[in-house]
Amino acid sequence: MHFTHIGGLSKYAVLQAATIWPAQTLGLDDAIGSLAPGKMADFIIFRPGVDLLDESVVGGTKEIRFVGKGGTVWDPEKGMEEVWPVKGRRKVMPNINP
Repeated sequence: MHFTHIGGLSKYAVLQAATIWPAQTLGLDDAIGSLAPGKMADFIIFRPGVDLLDESVVGGTKEIRFVGKGGTVWDPEKGMEEVWPVKGRRKVMPNINP
């Protein structure tokens, strides 16, 4: 994202390049790429006060508060502890290069 911004894309276009544009390119924008009723979506929720269009796009994307994946919301600060729909369960993280 940082390099696409340095290469000349606006901050808004950088966010589109990470979300809706790939879905449109693959012809899947009716099912993925944005938040809308009936679409499949993984998403992240940023800390209060983070405005990706006002500050460094890459810097702002590091300020993650919650992660939504597969119908579950996780808290990355607590080792991927589930906060919705079942509070307290932990996600089993796979070994990387065991």
